[in-house]
Amino acid sequence: MDTSVYSQRLRPKPLQTVIRRWRQLGDMRLAISIICEAELLFGLEQRQSDRLWHHQPGDSFGALGRLNQVPESITCAVLADWGGLACDLQVAN
Repeated sequence: MDTSVYSQRLRPKPLQTVIRRWRQLGDMRLAISIICEAELLFGLEQRQSDRLWHHQPGDSFGALGRLNQVPESITCAVLADWGGLACDLQVAN
């Protein structure tokens, strides 16, 4: 799954065809690359939006429906650091 599909559940008006297909397949049959997750974390860091980090009461990015990652050797903490650094570098330029 690519970043544009994975991020649909965070959007104010997600594409319903994407949401329906995601539900049909279920999280266990889908996967994202570590780059996809890094791109999403970069976007969340860049926007600094509580609405995006916690898009529903009691819900957070971690409850988005985290999928299998390929490879799994990089932790979410490393990705979060990458997102923050990438954002800082973009702002500096």
